[in-house]
Amino acid sequence: MSKSMRTHSDPEHLLRYADQELSSFDADGVAGHLRDCPDCREELLEVRAAIGDYDWYHGNTLKPAVPSPPAQWKDLDFRTVVTLSPPPARTCGASGDIFALMLNSDRINPTLRNVLRVLYILPWLFTAVIIAVIWRLLLEPNGVVNSVLMQMGIIGSKVEWFSSPETALHAVTFANIWAGYPLFMVSLLAGLQGIPKDFYEAADIDGAKAYQKLIFITIPQLMPIIISISLLDFIWTMQVFPLIWITTGGGPIYSTEVLSTYTYKLAFSSYNLSQASASAVVILLISLGLTLFYIRYQKAR
Repeated sequence: MSKSMRTHSDPEHLLRYADQELSSFDADGVAGHLRDCPDCREELLEVRAAIGDYDWYHGNTLKPAVPSPPAQWKDLDFRTVVTLSPPPARTCGASGDIFALMLNSDRINPTLRNVLRVLYILPWLFTAVIIAVIWRLLLEPNGVVNSVLMQMGIIGSKVEWFSSPETALHAVTFANIWAGYPLFMVSLLAGLQGIPKDFYEAADIDGAKAYQKLIFITIPQLMPIIISISLLDFIWTMQVFPLIWITTGGGPIYSTEVLSTYTYKLAFSSYNLSQASASAVVILLISLGLTLFYIRYQKAR
């Protein structure tokens, strides 16, 4: 809790503080401020109602909220899990396929291909924490992304990508895609180099165009790899934690909440170990089911 909050009695100061720093919550500090500023209580309650992360507790203190069972699934918003998981699997596959085709093409200078390989694989070398920090810096209101988009005239004002419920999920999903596409690229590049050249030579003799060779030769040959990597990506994304926790913490207003962050909050913010254990078991069962499906698919091949 900052000293400025303890010394200011202006209700608007509390609102600004809650908007900026309530995610790193200090109940004792808020309680002390309320004793100095009784008029702030109503404003803080309005902020609490808007944010939805904290419950009024024992009159002057707050605690992280544990949603009641009827509202629990709404607050967790399983659409977030569904939305956050499949798009990276599909989009990483598309971007990874494009980069793999580029690196496998004979039309690109070999030296340039080697340079591009190093650049394209860089996201895979970074840890999730570093990736989260990079994208927080890039997407902050005064960051590079806003500056470039404003210079291009795409946006008229600064966008708070990780602080707005409308953009937070899209920003986190894009960062997750960027972190995961090198796996697709490397796997698909290996698959491309394993396709016999006789197939393409036969297609040239038959007069097939480039897009026809892509549709009828390349993609069918790569489909087993695409399905396998997509399943793995789905499993890993279901368990994503550091990226979301460092960028948004599951907020704002639960817009990026997933089972892993929800479980962490239950265990280490609310100390509700029974519900945290149940949530962890749910994650285990979902991951186990997907893993068994993946193993059966590999055996069927």
